[in-house]
Amino acid sequence: AMNASLQAQRQRSMILQERLRYAGDTRYDPPEALLRTFSEFFPRFTGYVAAQESLPYALLLLQSDDRTYGIDDAIEGNRIIRRILGLQDLREGSETFGNFFWMTHWDRIKDQNAVSFLTIGLVYAYLTLAPKLEPETKAALERAFPSILLGIRSHKVRWQYTNIYFLNLGGLVALSCVLDDDSIHAEAMADFAQWLEGTSQDGFHEFNSPTYTPVTLSGMEAAWHYTT
Repeated sequence: AMNASLQAQRQRSMILQERLRYAGDTRYDPPEALLRTFSEFFPRFTGYVAAQESLPYALLLLQSDDRTYGIDDAIEGNRIIRRILGLQDLREGSETFGNFFWMTHWDRIKDQNAVSFLTIGLVYAYLTLAPKLEPETKAALERAFPSILLGIRSHKVRWQYTNIYFLNLGGLVALSCVLDDDSIHAEAMADFAQWLEGTSQDGFHEFNSPTYTPVTLSGMEAAWHYTT
């Protein structure tokens, strides 16, 4: 039987997921198949977003039952994933090939962290939520994974940039599973060793914050999950 502490933690997680789902419902634009965001301080981040909020919302839709749209929510989840994949930079010769346009109205990759934020969730959808994916979505993911790997490799950051470093590391381990390539896992292990060496000598660089710490932990969790 689950102990009281774990039961309370699970209940809290379910409540937070419901809140996140509701927040997404209020911002989702079905014709665009993306969430719309508003940024008071950074106008370039106002518009339809691919890199962060839309994918977690899609994952919640894939996991949920019929509630909002009058049809299976998984249909909308599939549409969102395909829309995100359609915003991948596949321009021949592009320095950001394999990365993603964070916002639909951008004409270039202005924030290369997009691939870092998307990779783990896309692999999760493919491996864990496969029964909810349509054949078209599965095929699109399979086509995208090799170029996503290139996108991460062209966006290697310093180990001190902890949250993105671990998103990339977790993304590499996840990709090693879907691409069935042990060398990708070895690459991630080498990155982890570099972080351990640097941290043991110089301390934890990215400050302890309610924003960055959970992101770092999510990358660590993905690396652990897809290793074991």
